[in-house]
Amino acid sequence: MSMHVNQCLELRKAGATRVIRYGTPWEEADDFVASAMKLLKRDRPRDMEEAIHIHPYDDLCIWEGNAKIVKEIRGQALAAAP
Repeated sequence: MSMHVNQCLELRKAGATRVIRYGTPWEEADDFVASAMKLLKRDRPRDMEEAIHIHPYDDLCIWEGNAKIVKEIRGQALAAAP
């Protein structure tokens, strides 16, 4: 599964009323969510106000962390270059 059971419990503690775990690889889970969100928007637009797709990688903290890693790798590569 793409999300650990403890993560589901934490989301429920934070107020989530429905948490769906689907798919083994992340892409499979994300495709499922994208399809479900399209159907929800089409068939039950009022429920869209409460529907949230939490992307695991598209977050400012993630991008800032990745930028730091890239800088560290670049620095190490330059230091090791002949």
